[in-house]
Amino acid sequence: MSKDDKFVYTILQSPFEGEIDTKIVPFYAIDRSSGEVLQTLNYPLDDIDSFKLDSKKKKRKQNDVKVSEMATLPNGDLAVLERVSKTTKFYKINPKNVQNNTLKKELIFSTDDYKGFPSKIESIAVINENEWILINDNDFGITGDKTKIIKVKF
Repeated sequence: MSKDDKFVYTILQSPFEGEIDTKIVPFYAIDRSSGEVLQTLNYPLDDIDSFKLDSKKKKRKQNDVKVSEMATLPNGDLAVLERVSKTTKFYKINPKNVQNNTLKKELIFSTDDYKGFPSKIESIAVINENEWILINDNDFGITGDKTKIIKVKF
Protein backbone atom coordinates (compact mmCIF):
# COMPACT_ATOMS: atom_id res chain seq x y z
CA MET A 1 0.00 0.00 0.00
CA SER A 2 1.08 3.54 -0.62
CA LYS A 3 1.58 5.70 2.45
CA ASP A 4 -1.64 7.59 1.65
CA ASP A 5 -3.58 4.29 1.09
CA LYS A 6 -4.55 5.34 -2.46
CA PHE A 7 -2.50 2.71 -4.29
CA VAL A 8 -1.81 -0.99 -4.00
CA TYR A 9 1.55 -2.05 -5.34
CA THR A 10 2.38 -5.52 -6.56
CA ILE A 11 5.32 -7.13 -8.29
CA LEU A 12 5.75 -10.48 -9.98
CA GLN A 13 8.24 -12.99 -8.65
CA SER A 14 9.82 -13.68 -12.03
CA PRO A 15 9.73 -12.44 -15.61
CA PHE A 16 6.80 -13.54 -17.76
CA GLU A 17 6.97 -17.02 -19.33
CA GLY A 18 8.94 -16.83 -22.55
CA GLU A 19 11.09 -14.08 -21.08
CA ILE A 20 12.97 -16.33 -18.66
CA ASP A 21 16.42 -14.95 -19.42
CA THR A 22 15.40 -11.33 -19.08
CA LYS A 23 16.22 -9.30 -16.00
CA ILE A 24 12.91 -7.39 -16.02
CA VAL A 25 10.00 -8.13 -13.66
CA PRO A 26 6.67 -6.27 -13.99
CA PHE A 27 5.66 -3.92 -11.16
CA TYR A 28 2.09 -2.59 -10.98
CA ALA A 29 0.49 0.41 -9.26
CA ILE A 30 -3.24 -0.17 -8.82
CA ASP A 31 -5.81 2.44 -7.84
CA ARG A 32 -7.26 1.13 -4.58
CA SER A 33 -10.76 2.52 -5.10
CA SER A 34 -11.31 1.54 -8.76
CA GLY A 35 -9.00 -1.47 -9.08
CA GLU A 36 -7.58 0.05 -12.28
CA VAL A 37 -3.93 -0.55 -13.10
CA LEU A 38 -2.52 2.96 -13.30
CA GLN A 39 1.10 2.15 -13.91
CA THR A 40 3.11 -0.78 -15.20
CA LEU A 41 6.80 -0.35 -14.56
CA ASN A 42 9.90 -2.47 -15.00
CA TYR A 43 11.78 -3.71 -11.96
CA PRO A 44 15.37 -4.61 -12.98
CA LEU A 45 16.71 -7.80 -11.41
CA ASP A 46 20.39 -8.00 -10.57
CA ASP A 47 22.68 -10.16 -12.64
CA ILE A 48 22.94 -13.72 -11.31
CA ASP A 49 26.73 -13.43 -10.91
CA SER A 50 26.26 -10.67 -8.30
CA PHE A 51 24.70 -13.18 -5.89
CA LYS A 52 28.10 -14.19 -4.52
CA LEU A 53 27.23 -17.05 -2.17
CA ASP A 54 24.95 -18.67 -4.75
CA SER A 55 27.49 -18.41 -7.56
CA LYS A 56 30.41 -19.62 -5.45
CA LYS A 57 30.11 -23.39 -6.02
CA LYS A 58 28.18 -23.73 -9.26
CA LYS A 59 27.05 -21.71 -12.26
CA ARG A 60 23.52 -20.43 -11.74
CA LYS A 61 20.96 -19.29 -14.34
CA GLN A 62 19.51 -15.79 -14.53
CA ASN A 63 16.01 -17.19 -13.94
CA ASP A 64 17.16 -18.35 -10.46
CA VAL A 65 16.85 -14.72 -9.33
CA LYS A 66 13.43 -14.08 -7.75
CA VAL A 67 11.52 -11.30 -6.03
CA SER A 68 10.00 -12.84 -2.93
CA GLU A 69 8.55 -9.92 -1.01
CA MET A 70 7.80 -6.23 -1.04
CA ALA A 71 6.84 -4.08 1.94
CA THR A 72 6.03 -0.42 2.48
CA LEU A 73 8.57 1.52 4.51
CA PRO A 74 7.47 4.26 6.96
CA ASN A 75 8.51 7.05 4.55
CA GLY A 76 6.40 5.57 1.72
CA ASP A 77 9.26 3.94 -0.20
CA LEU A 78 9.09 0.19 -0.81
CA ALA A 79 11.55 -2.48 0.28
CA VAL A 80 12.00 -5.26 -2.28
CA LEU A 81 13.51 -8.63 -1.36
CA GLU A 82 15.50 -10.04 -4.28
CA ARG A 83 17.12 -13.45 -3.81
CA VAL A 84 18.45 -16.69 -5.16
CA SER A 85 18.93 -19.06 -2.24
CA LYS A 86 21.92 -18.22 -0.09
CA THR A 87 22.14 -14.55 -1.06
CA THR A 88 19.29 -12.14 -0.34
CA LYS A 89 19.41 -8.48 -1.31
CA PHE A 90 17.11 -5.76 -0.03
CA TYR A 91 16.44 -2.77 -2.24
CA LYS A 92 14.57 0.48 -1.73
CA ILE A 93 12.40 1.73 -4.60
CA ASN A 94 9.88 4.52 -5.09
CA PRO A 95 7.26 4.31 -7.89
CA LYS A 96 7.90 7.99 -8.60
CA ASN A 97 11.63 7.40 -9.13
CA VAL A 98 11.57 6.04 -12.67
CA GLN A 99 13.76 6.42 -15.73
CA ASN A 100 12.59 5.10 -19.12
CA ASN A 101 9.75 3.17 -17.42
CA THR A 102 12.28 1.37 -15.20
CA LEU A 103 12.33 1.74 -11.44
CA LYS A 104 15.55 2.99 -9.93
CA LYS A 105 16.64 0.89 -6.98
CA GLU A 106 19.00 1.49 -4.10
CA LEU A 107 20.67 -1.36 -2.21
CA ILE A 108 19.86 -1.33 1.50
CA PHE A 109 21.87 -4.44 2.34
CA SER A 110 22.92 -7.86 1.10
CA THR A 111 23.26 -10.99 3.22
CA ASP A 112 26.53 -11.66 1.37
CA ASP A 113 28.04 -8.95 3.56
CA TYR A 114 27.05 -10.56 6.89
CA LYS A 115 27.49 -13.95 8.55
CA GLY A 116 24.70 -15.98 10.11
CA PHE A 117 21.79 -15.37 7.78
CA PRO A 118 19.82 -18.46 6.78
CA SER A 119 19.21 -19.35 3.15
CA LYS A 120 15.94 -18.55 1.34
CA ILE A 121 14.84 -15.47 3.24
CA GLU A 122 11.42 -14.79 1.77
CA SER A 123 9.51 -12.45 4.05
CA ILE A 124 9.83 -8.92 5.47
CA ALA A 125 7.79 -7.34 8.25
CA VAL A 126 8.62 -3.66 8.74
CA ILE A 127 8.41 -2.75 12.43
CA ASN A 128 9.65 0.81 12.00
CA GLU A 129 12.24 2.76 10.06
CA ASN A 130 15.10 1.09 11.96
CA GLU A 131 13.81 -2.47 12.55
CA TRP A 132 12.61 -5.30 10.33
CA ILE A 133 11.69 -8.91 10.94
CA LEU A 134 12.89 -11.41 8.32
CA ILE A 135 11.73 -15.01 7.94
CA ASN A 136 13.18 -17.74 5.76
CA ASP A 137 11.41 -20.57 3.92
CA ASN A 138 12.30 -24.04 5.16
CA ASP A 139 10.60 -25.80 2.19
CA PHE A 140 8.34 -27.79 4.52
CA GLY A 141 11.37 -29.14 6.36
CA ILE A 142 12.49 -31.10 3.30
CA THR A 143 15.55 -29.02 2.39
CA GLY A 144 17.25 -25.85 3.53
CA ASP A 145 17.70 -24.20 6.88
CA LYS A 146 15.17 -24.52 9.69
CA THR A 147 12.71 -21.65 9.96
CA LYS A 148 14.33 -18.65 11.57
CA ILE A 149 12.91 -15.31 12.58
CA ILE A 150 15.56 -12.59 12.44
CA LYS A 151 15.28 -9.08 13.79
CA VAL A 152 17.42 -6.64 11.81
CA LYS A 153 18.31 -3.22 13.20
CA PHE A 154 19.73 -0.46 11.04
